[in-house]
Amino acid sequence: MALHGLGKVTIGVPNVAETIAYYEDFGLERLGDGRFATRDGGEQLEIVAAPLRRLVLLTVAADDPDDIGAIAARLRRLDVPLTADMTSLHTNDPATGTAVRVEVRSRVAFDPPVAATPYNGPAASNDGAVLRSPHALNGCSRASSATPCSAAPT
Repeated sequence: MALHGLGKVTIGVPNVAETIAYYEDFGLERLGDGRFATRDGGEQLEIVAAPLRRLVLLTVAADDPDDIGAIAARLRRLDVPLTADMTSLHTNDPATGTAVRVEVRSRVAFDPPVAATPYNGPAASNDGAVLRSPHALNGCSRASSATPCSAAPT
């Protein structure tokens, strides 16, 4: 099963105009009627009126119709009500009532491609060298050490 991205998120809020202004300031392209698009992903966000802030609809992108069939089969085994056709599936989360949709969609292509952020990794310096804390170098692990890390030998 190849789910590859969030297709669209619909958020219900009590203060629609204020929330729309926030997402405009954030830099999303306003399409009208509370809908927003990103540069590469197209329409991905919708703001609607609701008494409380809540997730109303979550759309997940799938690669092909086989993915829709596989998800539908799993949900049916769990007795989750759904409707499905060859390109989409619709259901509601039984705990929250949030509508969930899975749709066959093309993967988002970033133009130009975006490189991974160099600092978004485990203990890496700006030059890519892996950094270790003094405690890790001395074998201190909070999960495995009966001795507090502050008392680890140096």
